Amino acid sequence: PVTICNEAYLNMYSASRDLIVPGATFEEIVRKGAERGQYKAAVGRVDAWVQERVRSHRYPDGVPIEQELDDGRWLLVIENRTPTGYIVGNRIDITAKKAADSALRLYANIFESSGEAILVSDRDNRIVAINTAFTRLTGYSLEEVLGKDPRILASGSTPLYRYQEMWAALSSEGYWQGELWDRRKDGELRPVWAAVSVIIVTGK
Repeated sequence: PVTICNEAYLNMYSASRDLIVPGATFEEIVRKGAERGQYKAAVGRVDAWVQERVRSHRYPDGVPIEQELDDGRWLLVIENRTPTGYIVGNRIDITAKKAADSALRLYANIFESSGEAILVSDRDNRIVAINTAFTRLTGYSLEEVLGKDPRILASGSTPLYRYQEMWAALSSEGYWQGELWDRRKDGELRPVWAAVSVIIVTGK
């Protein structure tokens, strides 16, 4: 049964706040919540759902478990049993992290599935990433260009002033687009329409 919990815990489970009281067991809390319709997954199968929840918390071993609440929030659940037999449960709100992870996966999918060649270089203008289209259109694999300057693609046919325009625009506006002449790995020269953006990354 519940012995004590803090205000942060009650706020995380605000819908069950009135049920989380000293002496109440975990099974009683989730059952009453299910019976009054708090949990979508329990509708029409309260008994089975309650038993599933009880089983999932029966052996606290400190292994973190991600839990999605019905309101869309995500919690990281960590439970440990003390030497005296009590269960100490910690809850950490990871909703923002889950959203950020989802966004990163989306951006990664866009990056990889784009039909246009994309390369990413660091502040020292060294290539750190390319997509599949880059390899298909230039003939270079990531291993061949990683850490190298994008000028590896330069054909020598693009006028110098074009590069001067590009760097000036990147310095003042953070963006440039225009035609360049690039050289594929096999030596073939081809005109490409390039779009270059400066991305400012803050924090670590």
